[in-house]
This record gives sequence, C-alpha cells and structure tokens, in this order.
Amino acid sequence: EKFRPVWHEESGLPELDRLAQKYARVALSQTELNGRNLAPTLNGIVNKYGTKLHGIAMTKPDEMSAIKWDSVASTSWLSPSQYGDTIIWTGRELKRYPKKYKESARRQHRTLFTSNGFSAEAIAADDTLEILRLSIWSWLQQMEYLNKHQGTPIVTIEAEDPLEGNAQPTPEVVDTGPPQPGHELATRVIRDVAEIS
Repeated sequence: EKFRPVWHEESGLPELDRLAQKYARVALSQTELNGRNLAPTLNGIVNKYGTKLHGIAMTKPDEMSAIKWDSVASTSWLSPSQYGDTIIWTGRELKRYPKKYKESARRQHRTLFTSNGFSAEAIAADDTLEILRLSIWSWLQQMEYLNKHQGTPIVTIEAEDPLEGNAQPTPEVVDTGPPQPGHELATRVIRDVAEIS
C-alpha cells in the first residue's frame, strides 16, 4: 500500500504512463524533460488515472503549485542555516532571497516578521533558531495556500515529531556553507513554529 515506484527522466514518458496506470502512487523528482515542462502531462495523468504523485526533493514553489501533487518532500526549509539565504512567505508567495540579498530582504520584510511573532532583530543578526523558525513558518504558509487553492492536501504532518527517525546525518565537510543544524535544533524550531501557528 505504501509502495511508490520512482520514475526517472531517462525512462521516458511511455514508462511514466505505464507506471501511472499500474500503480496508485508514483514518485518523481523531475518536472521537465529535455527542457519541456511536464506539468500539463503530470496533471493529465492525475486526471486520467487518478494516480497520486509524490514529488521528491522539490525546491521550487512554482513546481509545487503547478502540479496536482498528492504529496511533496523538500528539505529547502534548512537552506537558510546552510547557505545563508532567507525564505519568507509574503502573504501571496514564498520568496527565497540568496545570501547576497538577505540584508535588504530582511529590512524590507521587517514589519511582516514582527506582525507574525518573529524577532526582526534576531533575524537581522543571523540567529539560526529564529531564521529557521521563519523558514518553517513560511513553508507551512505555502503548504496551507497550496492545499486551499488546489483542493487536495499537498503535505500532512501526522507525527508529533516529524523529524523523529528521519534526521539525516550532518556531513563532516560542507563546501557550500556551514554544516547543517542538528536534529535537536530542528526539532526545537518545529515545536516553536507550531506554537506560533
């Protein structure tokens, strides 16, 4: 019942169609094939077969909103602590500001932070806990928006501790930024965000 075959682009669209006909759930990580946007094809599969699609490693909000996903998985909420960028739900969309634009973005959205229970000073000072709280809150807002506008749940969190047993080990060397925060910090952030939501 929980089995999900994973479609890979090198298998081609006929294989995707075959999997969608045969299995109730199909997972995939690509939403393009040779530069072609697969959103219409994927939505057609959902409509035609009733297949539940699962997006693996989805990082772009546009990918999440354009396709009728049953569920998606993403660890992008961690990127502010890994790469120094800033993720903000603006009330209409999820914005991701790269590290080089974080200062201006954080100044621009100061009122949004404080009105939603965040410390604008802590965010400006690169406080990891506060930045991750903001990131998780922003992703939760995106999830709620997608669920409301697509009519079917995109993501649900069933466990009290969504990271229990799922934490990835922290790499010994990260050449693109500081190491990932540990399981304990992420769990605290999720619990803190749950309190303000």
